[in-house]
Amino acid sequence: MNTDKSPELQDAISFDDFMGVELRVGTVIEAAINQKAKKPAYVMNVDFGPYGIKTSSAQITRNYQPQDLVGKQVIAVMNFPVKRIAGVKSEVLVLGAYSESRDVVLLGLTHEVENGSRVA
Repeated sequence: MNTDKSPELQDAISFDDFMGVELRVGTVIEAAINQKAKKPAYVMNVDFGPYGIKTSSAQITRNYQPQDLVGKQVIAVMNFPVKRIAGVKSEVLVLGAYSESRDVVLLGLTHEVENGSRVA
């Protein structure tokens, strides 16, 4: 049991578990409002270089406008099963940090890298 006031963390995973998650960098080439979503969301097409262009649905409308996302490099989980979200075949999970005050803020890079680069 946690005796201090720190929040609880998930159970520990092995390094092999972490390496099994395909985290890759891609560039947003198109972003538009998902008209069918119950909660405001964007449909994004992301270029992952040798891994192709993948679609994602992301609830990031509080901090981003579609035109601001185009050209932005993002980090995504590539090896989750495809999920149907509000009529969109979401192929990757674009990652962000959830903040109680800021909502979702996309993870970013300090320098541009090649599309498809692995995050490790």
